[in-house]
Amino acid sequence: MKGKFLVPENIRYNLIRKDRFYVKYDEFSNSRPENKLIKSTLLFLMGKTQSDKNQKNIKVCLEFLSEIPFSTNNDRDFSLCKINRLNAKYENVIKWCKIFLNNQSFTNNYGETTAIALLYSMQKLFENYLAVELRKSGIFDNITAQEQEYNLAQSESGDIFKLKPDIVARDSKQIHIFDAKWKLLYDEKLSGSIKQSDMYQMMSYASVYEKSEDNKNIILYLLYPRTEKFRKEARFTMNNQSGTKIRIIPCDVENIQTTFESIFKDL
Repeated sequence: MKGKFLVPENIRYNLIRKDRFYVKYDEFSNSRPENKLIKSTLLFLMGKTQSDKNQKNIKVCLEFLSEIPFSTNNDRDFSLCKINRLNAKYENVIKWCKIFLNNQSFTNNYGETTAIALLYSMQKLFENYLAVELRKSGIFDNITAQEQEYNLAQSESGDIFKLKPDIVARDSKQIHIFDAKWKLLYDEKLSGSIKQSDMYQMMSYASVYEKSEDNKNIILYLLYPRTEKFRKEARFTMNNQSGTKIRIIPCDVENIQTTFESIFKDL
């Protein structure tokens, strides 16, 4: 006999068979829910990562778990993971397993889970992404990102208020000035959802570039992410002397080259 002898069960069910015992004992095995989930997560990550270093580390970890089966029911095994003082070392790794296996993500305003995060400005990412992809398109030979060629005004001490459009593309007859805005627009109330300050900014670009580069036609572009509620391009004419054209473009972020082809199909 091993473990704890269960007297009531033995009397109730096993009074005649003296060679049998009702007992209760703990079975310690590496094939426990925590290790199964860890192995399942490692196998999942192996199929996702493209990093040689990560793949090497995952293979090393899988060697230690070679005798452990992977989880066949993640929800059931997660429910069996009861963190206590005996298995406290599993707490953080099980949280990460749940994140990966359940395809969860983080927000900065809900939940109690603490995680290390590296945050980027979506505005900056959007600007740089469009500049890189416009260069790849090969539509223009001369493209400058974050150009700082001209200033908005002059003072006694020199030029002030540096202009810095996100992208400037030049050809023999035209200057195309782009500003990217990581904001939501709506087709049904387009003029109301575009900030006036953005339009004033574009007007300043048109005025200064038109004065500084003679005989060049200026075309302005405001680029926004395309959504279900913003799918149609809009065109306006500025109330300046030259009637500068401005195009409000919904950018299909996943197929940006298709957007560029549509914008410049008439060039």
